[in-house]
Amino acid sequence: MTDQKRNVGKAQRESDRVFGEPECERLQPNFQRSRRLKFSLVLATVGRVAELSGFLRSLAAQPYPDYELIVVDQNTDDRLVPVLRGYQSQIQLKHIRSAPGLSRARNVGLKFADGDIVAFPDDDCWYPADLLGRVARFLEDHPECDGLTGRPALPTGEPFPGWDGEPSLVTKSNVWQRAMSLAIFLRRRVIAAMGDFDETLGIGSGTPWGSGEETDYLLSMFERGFGILYEPSIVVFHPPLSGCYDRAARRKAYVYGKGMGRVLRKHDYSQFQAWKYFLLPLRSAIYSFLTGRPRRALLGWAMFQGRLAGYAGEFRDERRSGIDSGSSSPAPSRRSHEPCMRSRTRF
Repeated sequence: MTDQKRNVGKAQRESDRVFGEPECERLQPNFQRSRRLKFSLVLATVGRVAELSGFLRSLAAQPYPDYELIVVDQNTDDRLVPVLRGYQSQIQLKHIRSAPGLSRARNVGLKFADGDIVAFPDDDCWYPADLLGRVARFLEDHPECDGLTGRPALPTGEPFPGWDGEPSLVTKSNVWQRAMSLAIFLRRRVIAAMGDFDETLGIGSGTPWGSGEETDYLLSMFERGFGILYEPSIVVFHPPLSGCYDRAARRKAYVYGKGMGRVLRKHDYSQFQAWKYFLLPLRSAIYSFLTGRPRRALLGWAMFQGRLAGYAGEFRDERRSGIDSGSSSPAPSRRSHEPCMRSRTRF
């Protein structure tokens, strides 16, 4: 038997041990051991009340007790106050205010986070009942890993399209299909080393780049030697993405595409590597047009144009103008991915 086959078999057995037990057997015996790992959940929100209430209900139902929720409120009124007041006896809450911008709000929230594990749930997602306990157990069993990512799932439990069903190390080549902010869990040592999110990226940033902030953060981590794992059995529920194809949806697709293009350029993806991501929406646009769905074709075309524009021109212009697009924190000494790679599950 080759070393590779032995390693695969060992990884399979480890995964079965960590994730394969029945829920009641998996969670309860480990609460006392896992209790010292505290979560800080940094949730930026604006304009949503009912959706946030759904997340709060799912959080209050978590059997795992050691967490805090930091609600970074970007509303200009007090609409969240009565909602949050209703959960103060069930959830350790910190309610703080922030100026608009997703990355800006997360940076404000990080200043109040004191947990061992930091996560960034969306204000319209919700957690399955055993999520925090499972994440805590895995990271406690694997202290060499700097974090864990899961995958988003529809309310039916089906995974979002395009997400891999096999665990893996998250890398530069697969991060776009292995990490979404709502299911990213990072150790405090990573946050301390990396510093802030890039505030020129993300919704509400005031720039043309409406996405990519969490991927930019992870890519910067990898460049500094941190390693995280993707485990698809860790899921976070999220409503289906909008099926609208109007002018506003096309504009959103364009600015989201520009954010992705900027991140691809910022982290030195070659033209060959970048074209892989350009071709996905272009192929969708062509297929939609040929099958008689012109509005959907226009949406794909807008995303293609945005990704291409973000990569090809605007980022270079901003660098020439002197805008700092990265973290200002000093780089720590480089670490190796190898310890985390040895803990990879089922592959």
